[in-house]
Amino acid sequence: MNHHSAHYSFRVHFDETDPGGVLFFGRLFFHAHRAYEAFMRRQGVGLARVMEEWKLALPIRKAEAEFFKPLRLDQEVAVIVTLARLGHSAFELDYIFGDPDDPAARAHTVHVAMGNDGRPVALPEQLRHALASHEKSP
Repeated sequence: MNHHSAHYSFRVHFDETDPGGVLFFGRLFFHAHRAYEAFMRRQGVGLARVMEEWKLALPIRKAEAEFFKPLRLDQEVAVIVTLARLGHSAFELDYIFGDPDDPAARAHTVHVAMGNDGRPVALPEQLRHALASHEKSP
């Protein structure tokens, strides 16, 4: 693993598949979110800390996915999470599902820091610092 990414893995379960034994498209976002949570915990800024200590929410403003090949029942799938962009009050993550050189799918999410009043706020400096260590080089 390079210093710009974090890894997560899962197995495709029966209840996640369509009648053809292929991962249902919506479940990709479920696993992307699990990978995101693991990514944040590895940075020392787990979502519980974000919510309890900093009184923030990091809702997803945008999510998109692109599918290249099926993820099948009982398949073990590696997910690589990379910080794509770090802004003042938002950050973006890229996800690669499967082999990075020949991925089965890709996803992208945009997260915005929101205060208790539901308005965007600046990312706390500790969070910004933790995420910046994973920012892609230009």
